[in-house]
Amino acid sequence: MQQLKPHVQLDGLIFMHNVCTNKISERVFLPQDRLMESLCGQDWQQKVIFLSSRWTHLSQRTSRENKEVEITTYWSQMHNQGASIARYEIPSLENAWKVLGPFALRALDGRQHRIREELSRHRESIKGDIYADTSGFVDRKTQFLRALIQGLGEGRARMTEEEQATYSGLSREGLLLWRKLESELDVREIEQWLGAEKSSHKHTSL
Repeated sequence: MQQLKPHVQLDGLIFMHNVCTNKISERVFLPQDRLMESLCGQDWQQKVIFLSSRWTHLSQRTSRENKEVEITTYWSQMHNQGASIARYEIPSLENAWKVLGPFALRALDGRQHRIREELSRHRESIKGDIYADTSGFVDRKTQFLRALIQGLGEGRARMTEEEQATYSGLSREGLLLWRKLESELDVREIEQWLGAEKSSHKHTSL
């Protein structure tokens, strides 16, 4: 994170806790001033979660109750500020995606919003056809990724051949669009969205 700052923020931060083996601190978790905001942005509350696991391995009811009290106490200040608490009960793709899916969708929405802002700021500097092509591409890629994320939430572990072909096509199209924008504009979000393969392409073309 230190190397990527100041232009990169986390889209999600998960505090994992194994209730069977990990001893949780008796002190309330209080991060350094503005640490969460520095890592995740001003809306950090919806991006941070305390996730406990292996509850089914606790046999005694008193053990479960004690663990619940420990976690509630430890996370109380964060929870009061809006950070959530959840359980990862039974290991499975479906249960994992119940936690990860909302992070992925919020990250996608955030990226689309930031790209729109960058495009708007540079509207007068981008030729009309390039602006329209880029705007349309962003919408199509966002729509594709949203459907892909939702599909993973329904139990699919990987892309279909058709989805892989679509993704490859979007990557090629994005690179071509980025070449048209690269020389004239400071568009960091758009660069990440369109030109992810830019560096590797340059190396392979030498």
